[in-house]
Amino acid sequence: MRRAIAFAITMIQLLLAARFLSKVRSTAGGRPIERRDQQREVGLISVIVPVLNEIDRVDECLESLRGQGSDVVEILVVDGGSDDGTQLLVEQHSQLDPRIQLLSADPIAEGWNGKSWGLQVALGAVSGASDWVVTVDADVTVSADGIASAVSFAETRGIPFLSIATSQQASTPGLSLIHPSLLSTLVYRFGIPGQAARTLDEVQANGQFAVYQRQALQRNGGFSIARDSICEDVTLARHLFLSGYQVGFFEGGDLAVTRMYANGLECLRNWPRSLSLQDRFAPRAGVIGLLNIAFLQVLPVLSLIWMPASFRAIREFSLVNRLLLGARLGIMLGTRRAYADVHWVYWLSPLCDPVSLIAYAMNLSKRSHTWRGRRLVIRKN
Repeated sequence: MRRAIAFAITMIQLLLAARFLSKVRSTAGGRPIERRDQQREVGLISVIVPVLNEIDRVDECLESLRGQGSDVVEILVVDGGSDDGTQLLVEQHSQLDPRIQLLSADPIAEGWNGKSWGLQVALGAVSGASDWVVTVDADVTVSADGIASAVSFAETRGIPFLSIATSQQASTPGLSLIHPSLLSTLVYRFGIPGQAARTLDEVQANGQFAVYQRQALQRNGGFSIARDSICEDVTLARHLFLSGYQVGFFEGGDLAVTRMYANGLECLRNWPRSLSLQDRFAPRAGVIGLLNIAFLQVLPVLSLIWMPASFRAIREFSLVNRLLLGARLGIMLGTRRAYADVHWVYWLSPLCDPVSLIAYAMNLSKRSHTWRGRRLVIRKN
C-alpha cells in the first residue's frame, strides 16, 4: 500500500515538475532591467501613487519621485480617505515640487475596490500630453532615473504594459523567514520574471511598479476591468493580454526597492490574500498553484525532515524528492537577488514552506477579504 501511494505521489510530482521546468526554460536568461542610455529620450510620463493611511511610508516614496528627471511631468497622489496625516504630508511635498498633486478618491464608487477606484480617478486626471502612465505604490522607493529607465525598457522592447519585480527589504528575522517562502510560491507557479507572456497562465504582474502606454490603457477602459478584483494588477494584465497586447514582467534590479511589510506576522496575514492570483480570467489558477506548492515546494522539504522512513526507503520516491529538494535550494539561491536587505535566517526560509502552504490554502478558500479594514468587492463569476 505504501509503495502504491508513493508511486502515485511520485507520478504527480513528475507531471507537475515537467510543467514547471517548461516555465523555467521559457524565462531562463532573463536579465534585470538596466538603466537607460542617457542619450536616449523617452516619452512624457505621468506617475500615479495611490494612498490610504500611508504616513509611515509615503514620505520616502515621494522624496524619491521628486528626484526623477524632467521626463516625469506630473506625480498624481490619489488618496482614498486617509485620516492619519497622509494628505498633509503630500501637500508639504507638493510645495517642494509642483509636479506633485493631491487628488481625492473618497468616497469609493459602488462596486469598486478602493485601489482600483483611486487609480481610475487619477487616470482621468492624467495629462493628455503624457505618453506613459506609471503606477508606484507608497511603499516603493524609486532610484534616480528609475522611472525613465523602466519606460525606456518598455519602449525598446515594444511592451505597452510592463510590470516590475522590485527589490524587497526584509531586514527582520521573521520577515526574512516567511517572505522568501511566500515569494518562492510564485516561482513554482509562474517561473522566473523576465519575459513577455506567451500564454494566459504565464501572465504575472506587480502593481507596485507598473508601466502603461497611456492611450492603450485608456482605450481599454483604464482600471475599470479590475474594479472588483482582489489582485487588480493581475486582472488588468490578463485582460490586456487577452485583448492582444504584449504584457511583460521583468526584474527591476536596482531601479526600485519595496518595504512591503514591517514584520513576518504582518506579511503572513496580508500577502497570501493576493498570492493566489485567481480571478475570472483564470478561475483554476489558484487550485493548480496549490498543487504545485504542495508537491514541488513543500513535500520535498517534509520528505527530508518528517516523512516516515518507510517512504524514504522507496527508491523512486526518494530520488525524485532529493532532486526536487535540490531545485528548492536552487530557487532559494536565485531569489536572494530579489532582496536589497535580508537577515541571515533567509537561508532557513524553506522551513516555513508548510506554513506558506497553509496560509495560501486558507486564503484560497475564503469568500470574504478585507484590506485596511475595508471589505473588498469580489466578482462572483
